[in-house]
Amino acid sequence: MSHPSPQRAESRTSLSDRLKEQARTLGFELVGIAPATDADGFARFNSWLDRGFAGEMSYLPKFRTERQNPNSILEGVRSVLMVGMEYGGRGEERQPNP
Repeated sequence: MSHPSPQRAESRTSLSDRLKEQARTLGFELVGIAPATDADGFARFNSWLDRGFAGEMSYLPKFRTERQNPNSILEGVRSVLMVGMEYGGRGEERQPNP
C-alpha cells in the first residue's frame, strides 16, 4: 500500500480547510468531509421515509436507493462534503464547529 507524499497530504488538508471555510462563509454552521462509502444508518432513513416523516419534502424519497452510496450518483467519487444549517433558533448564539 502506498502512502501519499507529504506535499499531497498537505494540499488535501489545505483543500479541506478551504472547503470548510467557504461553506461557513455561505452560512452553513455544520461542515464535514467523509469518505464516500455506504451511508451509515440508511435503514433508519428508509424507515423514517416509510413512516411519512418527510412531510412536504417530496425530494427526499426520490432516488432513495441512490442515496445509499454516493458512487451510484457520481462514479469514482472518493469524498463527500456535508453541510448543515440550523434553523428555529434556541435564543443563543452558537459558535461554528472547527
